[in-house]
Amino acid sequence: MAEQEYNQLESKKTNKFQWFVFVILIPLLFAVTFALIVMTIGGVNVFQKVQEYGGKIPVVSSMVSSDNTQENQEPQSAELQATVQDQNAQIQQLKGTVSQKNQTIEELNQQIEELTNQLNEKAKSDQQRSEIMKNMSSSFKEMDPEEAAPIIAQLDQSTAVSILQQMPDEERGNIFAKMSPEQAATLTSALVNNSNP
Repeated sequence: MAEQEYNQLESKKTNKFQWFVFVILIPLLFAVTFALIVMTIGGVNVFQKVQEYGGKIPVVSSMVSSDNTQENQEPQSAELQATVQDQNAQIQQLKGTVSQKNQTIEELNQQIEELTNQLNEKAKSDQQRSEIMKNMSSSFKEMDPEEAAPIIAQLDQSTAVSILQQMPDEERGNIFAKMSPEQAATLTSALVNNSNP
C-alpha cells in the first residue's frame, strides 16, 4: 500500500511538472520567440535594447557590460595595432636616418684623415724646403758677394727671398750692394712684404 501511495504521489508530481511545461513554459517561449521575430522585422534591435536595459539591472549588468567591454575592446585593439604599426614605421625611418648619418660621419672621418695626411706631407715638404733653403743660404754665404749677386738676381723672386731671409743682415747687404738698384729694391720690397704677416 505504501508503494501505491508513493506511485500516486510520484505521478502527481510528474503531472504537475508536465502541466507546467505544456501549459506555461512552452507557450511562454513561443510568445517570446514570436515577439522577438516581430520586433526584429519591425526594425528594433532587440539584443541592443536588452543590453541597454540589462546594464541597469545590478546582477545582469556585470554580464552585459562584459559583452560591451569586448565590443569596445575590438576597436581599441585595432587602434592600438595601428599605433604600433605607425611606431614601427617611425622606428624604421629613424634607423634609416641613423644609418645615413653614420655613413656621413664615416665619410667625414675619411676626409679628416686624408686632410691630416696632406697636412703632414705639406709640413714635411715645408721642412725639407726650409732645410734646402738653409743649405742654399750657407752656400751663398760661402760665395763672394760679387758672384752670389748675379745668381740670386736670376732666381725666381720667392726662392731668392727665402734664401736671403736665411742670411745674416751684413752678408745680405753685401749681396744687395753688388746687384743693380732695381733688383735690390724689388728683392728688399719682397723681403719686407714676406716678413709682415
